[in-house]
Amino acid sequence: MWGPGQSLKCLPADVMDNLGRTPGAFGRNEDVESLQVQSPTPKSLRQQLVLNTWPLLKTNAAENGFKMFQTMFDIVPTVKDLFSFLRNSNLPLDHHPRFKQHALLVFNMVGDTAVEQVEKGSLDEMRPIMLELARTHIGNGVVDAHFDLMKFALLRTIEEALPDLWSLELNMAWTEAFEEVAEAIKREMNAQQVILSRISFPT
Repeated sequence: MWGPGQSLKCLPADVMDNLGRTPGAFGRNEDVESLQVQSPTPKSLRQQLVLNTWPLLKTNAAENGFKMFQTMFDIVPTVKDLFSFLRNSNLPLDHHPRFKQHALLVFNMVGDTAVEQVEKGSLDEMRPIMLELARTHIGNGVVDAHFDLMKFALLRTIEEALPDLWSLELNMAWTEAFEEVAEAIKREMNAQQVILSRISFPT
């Protein structure tokens, strides 16, 4: 089983294959990096796709957030252990109010932050939020592999939510948007870990 501190390399081969591929209309046999090279759409237009589709996704954010996390849990069930309110709960997820609230909050945070990045070119104004997220993620044992898993689940969710709009360009638009948000959080996590290490092992 895959725990909070392990790499995705510890996953079974079939799951690794799914996580290493782009979901949906472009087949699960094409690497994300290959798709990125093939995409003919300029980044500015891909960013516009994020701006155009986020309002559509946000109108059903509760369901989309639920599906995103459900996909993560279906692939790696032990990810539930990252959430204290799920560890000892026997409630089905669709009857768990705190989980549903969390899924909605996270889905909206990802989308709103992606839009902020596109519109302003940086996440400087959201640094306090990134800092708080970094502290929470460190405390819960989140590692880089969890971001990869969430990216896969997000893309799968968008594909299912917007089947008529799903395309190579939309895939790459949201891949890039999510990765920029994730990198901002990970930078803050790394900075916090350096600070914690200095406190733990003073020179």
